[in-house]
Amino acid sequence: MSSETSSNLGAESLFGLCNAQLTILGGVVELAGQLQDENEILVAQNQILQDLATKDSKTGVLNARGLQEQFSIMQGQAERGQHDQATEPSDKHNIIVMFDIDNFKQLNSSLGHQGADDKIKSLAETISQNIARRPDDIFGRHGGDEFVAILSSINEQVCHNILEKISQKVKQEVGLTLSVGFAVIDKADDFKQAISKADIAAYRAKALGKDCIVAFSEITEQEVYQRISNILKDRLALLTNEC
Repeated sequence: MSSETSSNLGAESLFGLCNAQLTILGGVVELAGQLQDENEILVAQNQILQDLATKDSKTGVLNARGLQEQFSIMQGQAERGQHDQATEPSDKHNIIVMFDIDNFKQLNSSLGHQGADDKIKSLAETISQNIARRPDDIFGRHGGDEFVAILSSINEQVCHNILEKISQKVKQEVGLTLSVGFAVIDKADDFKQAISKADIAAYRAKALGKDCIVAFSEITEQEVYQRISNILKDRLALLTNEC
């Protein structure tokens, strides 16, 4: 075999090897792209499932489960912050707020189911737009006619002023009034304890004639016991009817 023929064969072999390597590389790149696409699809599917589990289907804001999860995260951050900072007293706290729609049953009766749903959506949008001005704050629908906000590191008077503005906007833009209760979240509070305090304050606001704001710190022990007693009576009546 001549040296020229041998050289040609060597070039052809090298060319073939390069082609094979390029084919393999192309397959690897294609596979990587497919895996990335599949991973992105999986991430999107997981996000959809997460949203279904933690967001209210009618309004798109957090539901009770989503609120509870975010509350736990905020409490953990607050606890870490207390360890990191000096022990000087502060007038800023995490505060939980209960917005209770006034005359909700009449709303359903007068507007019908769809009309009431539209009002609730508008209410959620109005409150959410105002709460969203503070990026660390949380807002969601606890259920039915109750919405909840959790405001981070805020003075009680400043909180009251914010809630006044929100209540006025809801009245003007949505045509609804709210009975609003709020409470300072203690470091030992779990979600149920914190929201119970806000609920008691909102109940007091309704008792005062609705369309007003009440702080839990303003409520007497007797009023707290009265609210707990009423809740227990309602639950007992519900159980009796079910039986």
